[in-house]
Amino acid sequence: MTSLQELNFRANGNLATMTVDLKKLCELEVLALFVSLSNGNITEFIDRLLKCTYTSLTMLELDHNNLTRELPNMMEHLTSLVTLTLVNNSISGTILPGIMNLTSLALLSLTLNRLNGQIPLLPKNIFKLDVAMNNLSGHLPVEFGAPDLEVLDLSSNYITGHVPRSISMMQNLRFLDLSNNSFYGELPSMPNLVILLLSNNRFLGKFPSWLQSFSRLVSLDLSRNNLDGTLPTWIGDLAGLRLLQLSHNMFYGDIPVNITNLTKLQLLNLAGNNLSGSIPQYLSNLIGMTLKYHARYGALRYYHYPESHEFLYDLPLVMKHQELKYRSYEVFDMDVNDLSLNHLTGEIPNEIISLHGLVNLNLSWNHLSGKVPENIGAMKSLESLDLSRNNISGEMPPNLSDLTFLSSLDLSYNNLVGRIPRGRQLDTSMIMTHPCMMGTVVYADPLFKRIVQAIIQQSMTIKLEV
Repeated sequence: MTSLQELNFRANGNLATMTVDLKKLCELEVLALFVSLSNGNITEFIDRLLKCTYTSLTMLELDHNNLTRELPNMMEHLTSLVTLTLVNNSISGTILPGIMNLTSLALLSLTLNRLNGQIPLLPKNIFKLDVAMNNLSGHLPVEFGAPDLEVLDLSSNYITGHVPRSISMMQNLRFLDLSNNSFYGELPSMPNLVILLLSNNRFLGKFPSWLQSFSRLVSLDLSRNNLDGTLPTWIGDLAGLRLLQLSHNMFYGDIPVNITNLTKLQLLNLAGNNLSGSIPQYLSNLIGMTLKYHARYGALRYYHYPESHEFLYDLPLVMKHQELKYRSYEVFDMDVNDLSLNHLTGEIPNEIISLHGLVNLNLSWNHLSGKVPENIGAMKSLESLDLSRNNISGEMPPNLSDLTFLSSLDLSYNNLVGRIPRGRQLDTSMIMTHPCMMGTVVYADPLFKRIVQAIIQQSMTIKLEV
């Protein structure tokens, strides 16, 4: 068997007994071995393969194979290679300039390895470069870029410095993830960019004015930087935004009313800033959070943006008292509004009830007062509701029990009184997690009261009355 053109062993366990005949194949055009060979066998296999005199291999995929060697120099002789993926191995060493000289290479994915050193210049025909989660460092080359590049993921490395202006020459670039590095300064204009992820870097100063030219943005993540100042009114001009993450910076002042011009917005995260004033009214303008049904209802969503589903990436979100990473397609199937850890005052506006698509509403750790909105039970999609650490008073609305998807509720450290509504979702597990309501609580069911009393015993300063 010396003329086989495609060899595909995706997810086939450990093929420890690869035959000698297969090892001698030199006419392969496609080789895909995912979770296939033990380290010793695959190393021998690659060495023999690379010694072939052919140049016909166009696709080499060796993901999840526990490779622990450096990238072999001979790989640069695979001049017909179009796709090279070595995801989730333990490959060390540098990215060899010779690989970047492969003129036919269009897709290079080296995510989840132990590569170090600087990123070399890119192959001129490359379409996608993904080197996330390595140990790459240094600055990007001054002439960094490729005219056909659409996807660039350099996240979770140790790269530092300015983003070179040459990147603006990549007119086809639509996805850029530089998160979890040490970038700073300004970004050049990239008007066709759809996804821009810059979280956990060293960007500082006012909200970046250069973002005004990024008119096609669907997702923007600037969280965990050192940005300060007020949020600009022109933020409402980024009309295509569906995801806006500005959490854990030092923004202050009011939330601009113009933010409600972002009618397609599905995720708004302003948590962990110094924002003050009241929550904007006219929240019903955020129709991206209103005009759709919960996915579990089986109804079609009103909005579908195929562009944003082309790219897969992780987003950290606090849901149900945990910071978890969600895949982008999961986030776009739920709506999130997180304004926690700020200095917001006033009442919770009744307009918030119109956001029927919200899955997570977090207003905790503010200075909000007044009552829980009377019709909160109309927010049928809610799975997580956190109003803790405010000055909210009054009784809990009876229709709170209508939130049939609710699995996490925190109303602790407020001034609530009255009865806890009974319902399928408002069971003892919620009270067990967050029993301290900071007020007088009346239980409709004496047995329910005794259960809760047994749970909290004398550790909580809560007054229970029947």
